Amino acid sequence: MSVKAIFTAGMAVLLLIGPISVTAGAASEELLTAFQAMYRPELDTATTMAVDTLVLEHKDISVTFIGGRLAFFEPIVIDSTEIIFGAYFEGAGQLRYRPPADIEREQLVRFFNTDSLDRSFDKMLMLFSPEIHSTIIEACVPAAELFSKSERNRARGVFEELTDKDHRGFIFETLDNLVHPGQGSFMLLNVEPDRSERVFYIYNPNKREEVRLLKKFAQPGVSFMETVCRYTQYVDPGCININGMHKDRIRTDRYIIDARISRGMDFEAAAALDFEVLIGSTRALRMDLHPELEVDSIVDSTGQQVAFVRYGPGEKESWPIYMFFDRPLDHREFITLKFFYRGDIIRKESGQCVVKAGADWYPRYGYRQEALFTLNFKTPKEYTFVATGKLSSQENVKDTTFSIWKVVPPAVNVSFNIGTLKKYTFEEDDLVPIDVYFSKDLHQELGRLLAVEMVPSGKDMQNQVAQDIMNAMRVFEEFFGPYPYDRMTVGEILMSHGEAFPGFLHLGYHTWINTDAWGNDRVFRAHETAHQWWGVGVGYETYHDQWLSEGFAEYGALMYLQAVAGNDKFLDRIKDYRSDVFSARQHLFGSGAEAGPIALGYRTSSTETPGDYDLIIYKKAALVVHMLRNLLIDLKTMKEDTFVSMMKEFYGANRGSSVCTQDLRQLTEKYTNIDMGWFFDQWVFRSDLPTYEFSYDVEKDDGGTFTARCTVITTGVSEDFQMYVPLEIEIDEGSRAYIRIYINRPNYEFSLPGLPQKPRKLRLNPFESVLARVKQ
Repeated sequence: MSVKAIFTAGMAVLLLIGPISVTAGAASEELLTAFQAMYRPELDTATTMAVDTLVLEHKDISVTFIGGRLAFFEPIVIDSTEIIFGAYFEGAGQLRYRPPADIEREQLVRFFNTDSLDRSFDKMLMLFSPEIHSTIIEACVPAAELFSKSERNRARGVFEELTDKDHRGFIFETLDNLVHPGQGSFMLLNVEPDRSERVFYIYNPNKREEVRLLKKFAQPGVSFMETVCRYTQYVDPGCININGMHKDRIRTDRYIIDARISRGMDFEAAAALDFEVLIGSTRALRMDLHPELEVDSIVDSTGQQVAFVRYGPGEKESWPIYMFFDRPLDHREFITLKFFYRGDIIRKESGQCVVKAGADWYPRYGYRQEALFTLNFKTPKEYTFVATGKLSSQENVKDTTFSIWKVVPPAVNVSFNIGTLKKYTFEEDDLVPIDVYFSKDLHQELGRLLAVEMVPSGKDMQNQVAQDIMNAMRVFEEFFGPYPYDRMTVGEILMSHGEAFPGFLHLGYHTWINTDAWGNDRVFRAHETAHQWWGVGVGYETYHDQWLSEGFAEYGALMYLQAVAGNDKFLDRIKDYRSDVFSARQHLFGSGAEAGPIALGYRTSSTETPGDYDLIIYKKAALVVHMLRNLLIDLKTMKEDTFVSMMKEFYGANRGSSVCTQDLRQLTEKYTNIDMGWFFDQWVFRSDLPTYEFSYDVEKDDGGTFTARCTVITTGVSEDFQMYVPLEIEIDEGSRAYIRIYINRPNYEFSLPGLPQKPRKLRLNPFESVLARVKQ
């Protein structure tokens, strides 16, 4: 069967089945009804209870209801049983909260200027599991006076804080825990304590990170709930267990996607997803899809429609799709769901096409789950089309191109490019072929426009970009290991960012204009190329470990800069990064919030620490890799064999899987033969930044040799801070020797006896080996 016949058959199913309404079976109808009732609940004032010194102890939070009244929301029905899922309280209360780990207590300091909360409140909304409802009932008695209409209206207003901007996520979490009880009681608190904006506390046993604390950020024209703390209940002081336990309900296996793009750039698709059920009795699932894609229907392999909720007429578009099944899905059962959807995710701009959805153009479950992909596309013939994966077949029929792309091995995400792009292929004996998709006509026009602004435009930019990609690949193969795919595809996108997919790169338009003299373009291109090793080739377990992708890719890009531009430019960039990191150093109780540690991942960027994600997860993380590299250098020979061996083992042993910070720690311990917990505690899980004040005197000994007496005063760090710091001994012009000094206390003194001649100079921390300021 031809590619056209295969694709046409798939699209026929899309056209016949796609635009249908959802009719739910009895079980899913009950869940749908419960979900909608929870979204717009009514307070049952007849259940008003008098509260007197009720204490709810729940993990690391304590709520004391000193005195007042509460009433429950009207029950929902699940499996023909009425369930009370929430209550509203007015009166006097006290909330006490203290996270168990330093990394989260420091977050409280950033947002609240204290490492624990002890605040009073007079109103609280609670959503909970049945066990908590039973606890409340046992401790309370019917009130003499019922809640009034005005109090009921206040309760509705407080509840709407949960569903602001048509947000259903908290409601689905609650229902999910009622349907799938976890190891512990679900509880959500919505409260506005004294001396604070509104906060939400959530304990969800079905989440990998069970505990969250959110705080309302409100300014004119903008308000939202911002994450302050988020952690697993299993977190320990050393953050060994910071990633918690895997709790995905399903494991994605394969996608077969039939998609069509019209000449007007309208997009429609049918995506069949095969998955395995990991947790039995699953009855509800959340998946995500770009909000500008509207889901017409979802069906299973028998053609039975699956009930779902996303957003209704007039409501704000949202990412999640909430699905409800007619029967519990069994453990190890394999299920196929087919999603029919369409929308405006591609726009025309400057004669080109911009794919706004990135990798969010198909339904996705969970965090960084991998799957195999077969992508069947029908596109206008006049546009060049390229997708992630290997082109299996392609056929032009009249004015339409039919193409099939297969992604093997499994990938976390895939995407595509479409536009008036020309393909340029570069082949060299020591590399896989490189395909570059670039619009020279667009950039000739851009060049004319930029010339007016005195901005230079490069010539044959496809060659300049390809040369950087190819040379970067050579550097990375030398330091990390072989490139993992049989081809590299590079596509221009009319956006400012870059993104890496398996064997496929998106590079923003700015890097196709010229190659700047400062190395920024070369670093940008090399960074995205490095992701084929770090992020794509070797994944990362959770956002706490994302620095193993972004930091490694950024340092790989700097290693490429070192290879092509020399040590001076490389060290200048390292110094710039060091300066940037120190510029964000502010005292926790001073004028602003100190930047968070690398292990916070995306949470390093917040309203209290804006812009810190790039600074910490890219730049500081790259400097951590630089420190490991310099720690492993043989200072006698300046050879890097140990570092290269470690990086190749880390890549080779973990290619195709996901790693965490503890995996890297264990490997560095293998290569250093020492416990490296202190290193990762200081540089990944804490925010210490040392300043070394170095001084020395050289005296001639009686025997004619010399002794250097040295002092290092360390500030800006905790007293237990320790580090191996290189010392350069400049003997005479052109002659230098290097040793490592183990500095493990604030005032460290040491001597270098037996020097055959008086050194010209001693320099602490050459090569920016440690992320530190040095005064000498």
